Amino acid sequence: MMKQEAKLFLSTVLLVLVSACTRQVQEKELSDIFIENQAKFEELSNLSCSLLNHDFKSLYYEVGDYSDREQKAKSADSDRDYKFKWSAFNKYEEEFENDMQKIDGLLVDLGLDGILIRTLSEKCRLYIDVWSIWMTGEGQEMTYLYNPETIYEYNPKIHTKPNRDLKTQIDFTMPLSSGWFVGYSNTP
Repeated sequence: MMKQEAKLFLSTVLLVLVSACTRQVQEKELSDIFIENQAKFEELSNLSCSLLNHDFKSLYYEVGDYSDREQKAKSADSDRDYKFKWSAFNKYEEEFENDMQKIDGLLVDLGLDGILIRTLSEKCRLYIDVWSIWMTGEGQEMTYLYNPETIYEYNPKIHTKPNRDLKTQIDFTMPLSSGWFVGYSNTP
C-alpha cells in the first residue's frame, strides 16, 4: 500500500513538473505579447494603481475573485489578502467595483491568472507571475513587472534561455514600455 502511494505521489510531482516545463514562456514571447497588447497592459496598470487611492496599500487579486467576493468576505482567507479586506468591499464606491471588473477582464484577455498590486516606497508596483517552479528554496520564475523596485541589467548574451547558467543566481528585468518590464529570477 505504501509503495502505491509513493508511486502516485511521484507520478503527480513529475506531471506537475512536466506541465510546468511546457508552459515556460520566455522573455522574447512575453515581449511580443506585451507589444501586441500594450494598450491593455497600460489600462491594467492605470486601473490597478487607481485602486490604491483607497485606504489599503496592497491587494493580491486572482481571476474570478470579483465574482466570488461574497464568499471571500466570509472566508478566513480574507485576512491573507495583503491588507485589503473583501469583507469591507461594499464601503468602496461604485467606480472601485467597476475597476475590479475591468481588471478581471483584462487579466482574462491577457491570459494571466492574477496580480499583486502594492504601494512600496511611495510608488505603485505590480507583479504578475507568468510561471514559476520552486522546490526547497530553489527555482525559477518569469514575471511581468510594473515599476519594479530594483532594475537588473538584461544582457541577451547571458540571459536568453540557451545561455543561462542555472547553477548561478540570475536576475534580470528586461524593459518593455510605459513602466513595464519582463522579470526573471533563478535561485540555485
